[in-house]
Amino acid sequence: MTLTAGRPGPQTVVAVTSWPFDDALVQTYTLPYLQMILRRLGGDGRVVLVTQEPERSPRRLTRFEATPGIDVVARPWAPVGPRGARHLGILLLRTVALAAPRSVVAVHAFGTPAGLPAMLAAAATRTPLVVDSFEPHADAMVENGTWEPNSAAHRVLARAERRMAKQAWAVVGTTAAMADYARERLGVTPSQFFVKPACVDLGRFRPAEAMGAADADVVCVYAGKLGGIYLEQELFELFAAAVRRWGSRFRVEMLTSADRAHVEAGCRAAGVDPAIVRSRLVPHDEVAGILRTADFAVNPVRPVPTKRYCTSIKDGEYWASGLPVVITPDISDDSAVIAARRIGAVIRELSAPAYDEAMAQIDALLQPHERERVRVEARRVAEELRSFSIAEGVYDAIYGRPDGS
Repeated sequence: MTLTAGRPGPQTVVAVTSWPFDDALVQTYTLPYLQMILRRLGGDGRVVLVTQEPERSPRRLTRFEATPGIDVVARPWAPVGPRGARHLGILLLRTVALAAPRSVVAVHAFGTPAGLPAMLAAAATRTPLVVDSFEPHADAMVENGTWEPNSAAHRVLARAERRMAKQAWAVVGTTAAMADYARERLGVTPSQFFVKPACVDLGRFRPAEAMGAADADVVCVYAGKLGGIYLEQELFELFAAAVRRWGSRFRVEMLTSADRAHVEAGCRAAGVDPAIVRSRLVPHDEVAGILRTADFAVNPVRPVPTKRYCTSIKDGEYWASGLPVVITPDISDDSAVIAARRIGAVIRELSAPAYDEAMAQIDALLQPHERERVRVEARRVAEELRSFSIAEGVYDAIYGRPDGS
């Protein structure tokens, strides 16, 4: 039985996120899934997307706002504190109002921070709750140093994660191991558990048509933030190891929101010439083309215990582009896949010798006799583990097939 089975008339899903509309997590991670859900709601179906926009931050809507059937409701957001609590309360009331009509078949949350107001709104309106992208956010915020272990924020979200896992009509984890986390850490076995990794558009992200010359520049790409769940100074120390390996041939394409002065300070602290690092924030539509110019990629996720249960969008994009990936250990299933399929290097520890070792492994993979194998194998991994067809199957099980069968 699916959520749409036996439901006559127009059907609506209220989707709740904790991200701004222009954020890549909405543009490239949420909207493609909402379009899949919309196709399963019938010809008059509708998705209402709730976003949370930082205070005083201009909201620049893109073409997706005009997508037929998807309406955007923007709410203000502020950090944990009095203003943040007030915004959360208003967000809850707004979500309750959106979920109240009889046509609403589900409140669909992306991530557990969004799951908190979604869970309360679903309970208040007796609407089925779907918790998508279910990952351990509360514990992760403590592990990366953002929250104190016994802070109010951690206690509230940790309890909410337990309750939403129990209340949800369906829980969608990004890794199979998340079911173990729910059972062992939260003490809950979800009534229905599905696995949907961070899927990518395999048509947009694809390998370069030809390999670069062996004596050309060695280009590393990193797409992401500095700090928080990602390593920061260690990343620049990894670049220093790459300079030791390739000298003046090495350069970096860093696609990040970090300001240039911050990047240059990190370079200088690691003894790296800032001139070799080109840093900028680009629209996501441009990322695929930049990846095709690179030789390898890096995903410097901070190796804390909860990252075993999460997934990285960027790994799928890197693999789809045929790139070997440098990654920290025990990140999702990705570190193990990279090691087993020989499509990159897993940094064994955060130290200069380990960075040198990882760069030596990448150098070996960039040699002519290995490079084509890596390109083909990385692409194959993306097709096996990150195809949108995986998500389509999950939403078939939750909302029914697009043809109504």
